[in-house]
Order: sequence, then C-alpha cells, then structure tokens
Amino acid sequence: MLVRTYRLNQKTVRALDDVCVDNGWWPSALVDLLVRDGLRRLRSGDLCIRAQPVMYEIEIDERGMNNV
Repeated sequence: MLVRTYRLNQKTVRALDDVCVDNGWWPSALVDLLVRDGLRRLRSGDLCIRAQPVMYEIEIDERGMNNV
C-alpha cells in the first residue's frame, strides 16, 4: 500500500497543532511512532496532517520514499 493512514488521539500525539509540515517539523511522539512502524526516511512533502474534531488523521505517501 502506498499511502498509510494513522488515526491518533490527542494523548498519543502531543503538540500536533504546532507541527509545521512544510518545514519538516514533527512532534517527537509522532516521529517515534513512525520510526517504530518502520518509516525512517520521511520528507516533509510525504506527510499530510489534517486535524479532525477528536482524532488526527495522518497520511504518508510512500511513493517517493525509495528515492530519498
């Protein structure tokens, strides 16, 4: 699957509202989760974060990861 979607509650990912995806700023809790999931080489363009009313939805586009 090329795009993974993570749905995380606010306790799982702290300070997600402060993420600046364009500049590659990701909260350490999110980075830790993604590294545990085996996604170690991410660029800012590969990560899309959309705030939901209760949950956060995170999509990772893996199509370009082999070119990093």
